[in-house]
Amino acid sequence: MFLRSMSAAAAVTLAAGLALGIPAAASAAASSPAAVTGPQLDTSSLYIFTRTYERGTGHKAACHAGAEYKSVSPVESVANNCEYRIFLYQHAGGKTGWNYCVNPHSRANVVPGKYHAPQTIKVGTKAIKC
Repeated sequence: MFLRSMSAAAAVTLAAGLALGIPAAASAAASSPAAVTGPQLDTSSLYIFTRTYERGTGHKAACHAGAEYKSVSPVESVANNCEYRIFLYQHAGGKTGWNYCVNPHSRANVVPGKYHAPQTIKVGTKAIKC
């Protein structure tokens, strides 16, 4: 599985459309990548951003417990709207190397530099804090 890429502006447009009851196809107008600070994002997805504070290009993925996604790089901020923890793993499968955990329903606006290049992003299976 791969993260689905979208600009932060498109993520905001989609979230706004969903909040208003507009079908996703109608609300997600094509746009070029743009920096947006503090967008209101879909509450059933996780977002990985290439810049701090949810700026840069946003990559969206579903909150399916246990789902594992191939990462993008760099990962400088994470918006975890899932009920589960999100893990950034140094190596595929997460068995070796470092990992970075983001609590459910929280933000990591500045992911420390050591963790900017994970190979895998995994949705946890427990709805507990890191």
